[in-house]
Amino acid sequence: MPSCKPNFYAEFSHYLSSNIPIVSFAIKLCRLLGLQGNYSTEHAIRFIVTASTLRIIYLFFFPLSLIGDESYYWEWGRNLDWGYYSKPPMIGWLMGIIHFLGADSAFFVRLPTIFFGAGVLFIIFQLGKNIFSAKVGFYAMLFLCLSPAHSVLSLVFTIDAPLLLFWSFALLAFWKVFFDKGDNKWTIGLIISLGLANLTKQMSLVFPLIATLILYSYPDKRKYLRVPGYWIGWLMSILFLLPPFLWNQQNDWITFSHTASHLKSSSPDILKRFSFLSEFFVTQAFIIGPVIFFAAIFLFSRKLNRIWKNRGQRFLLLFSLPAFFLFLLLSLTQRVNPNWPAVFYIPFFLLVVSYFIEENKSLLSKQWKNLKATNFLISSILLVFLYGSPFVLSGLQLEGTGYDLFKRMRGYDKFADEVMQIKQNSTDTENLDLVVIGHRYDACQLAFHAQGQPFVHIFPSSDSIESQYDIWSKNYTFGTKKSLLIRNTHYPLPSNTEQIFGKIHKLPQNIRIPFPTGKQLFFDLYLAEAQK
Repeated sequence: MPSCKPNFYAEFSHYLSSNIPIVSFAIKLCRLLGLQGNYSTEHAIRFIVTASTLRIIYLFFFPLSLIGDESYYWEWGRNLDWGYYSKPPMIGWLMGIIHFLGADSAFFVRLPTIFFGAGVLFIIFQLGKNIFSAKVGFYAMLFLCLSPAHSVLSLVFTIDAPLLLFWSFALLAFWKVFFDKGDNKWTIGLIISLGLANLTKQMSLVFPLIATLILYSYPDKRKYLRVPGYWIGWLMSILFLLPPFLWNQQNDWITFSHTASHLKSSSPDILKRFSFLSEFFVTQAFIIGPVIFFAAIFLFSRKLNRIWKNRGQRFLLLFSLPAFFLFLLLSLTQRVNPNWPAVFYIPFFLLVVSYFIEENKSLLSKQWKNLKATNFLISSILLVFLYGSPFVLSGLQLEGTGYDLFKRMRGYDKFADEVMQIKQNSTDTENLDLVVIGHRYDACQLAFHAQGQPFVHIFPSSDSIESQYDIWSKNYTFGTKKSLLIRNTHYPLPSNTEQIFGKIHKLPQNIRIPFPTGKQLFFDLYLAEAQK
């Protein structure tokens, strides 16, 4: 005997929408915003536009300024080049566009990340739709949008925001070319997107290796590995790196040396190894969302054979599991930054959603409902915590405490104001250079937040290159101009300072911006005369 429950709910819903105007309005509004409806492309676009609009509104009211990496890359944008100390040049070029447009404020510096994030969401929807179904694509997009990782990368402009966009499009294009008989435009799109990804982060160079492994795992796809055009295509994407390669040749291969330094193995004791491993699991579970993270771990450990037999799921598996395993091993020897594996987590969302929707639908329908409800609940709690923290901490006067996740964004605006006030009270203020003795963040945050956004130099602490500032210092001669030295009290005054500058005297003013815990913004100031 058929159940009457669906008919009852359908009739009850129709009754409410027909007889209560506010309910009818709410339903129509939800459909307009993409919060209710089918899983069509139009529905996905409405949802992405809604989420992006809310993020723009939030960004407008976000009370904190740039983190150190953002202002550091912003400095790259003011000094355009074919390469930089630690990364390929894409982030510097993007920041250069922002600077060219005169949009040198925290809001406009961060605004592009929202559009990058929107692009990633749409590509994930299309990838899920092409491999499985529109429903899989929509829920993978929705779960990604709710994750703390995507929320942060749509708020903070670092290399990972454009990288995820280029990598995601390369994933889609790779599937279209080799699994969906896409035309030549997808081949061109794959080469260009991967080339742009290579210009964004060195991590992208592993894409062709993973792609080759994937094609080899499908017997009917191995024929492509014998086609010269296959290898020529990858070579063309790598040729995008020719300008930064030539730049590195002229700068002692500094980017190569810096990248290699991250791969140096160490021998921590057993407690340190356990600490690194635990931190890896906790941070990754948080940024992805614990439900999706542990659901993926469950699938990897218990359902690997079933996933391998599914054509689309094997594709996603090979684009995520090997890299996850390598980072897991790396976490036994050193601290793994939370963002390092970011691009390999995109398949996590599609893999988890596709398994619970596509496999054994009648048996897993209840499990899918539980997964969906639990992920919505926990992700919503995490997002309320993440987005509300800056305002709650301010209201409770807990800024800079151990509870403050945003401490890295605090204090530098006040630091810059005090430096500029001291500079303006000095004689010959127009010809006074600003020289920092300290960390690169001290210099770039001062440059971004100071009135007029002056260029700031870092006095080299040694002959080795430790940041992009040391490369720029090759074109600047210290001691030829009168300078205001701003020394972070954690750094000693270099012994050769007086030899370089001539007469130096410590100013009675200092800068003390204390925080209840952790790093303090304490600086001493010196007036350095130019060499005669």
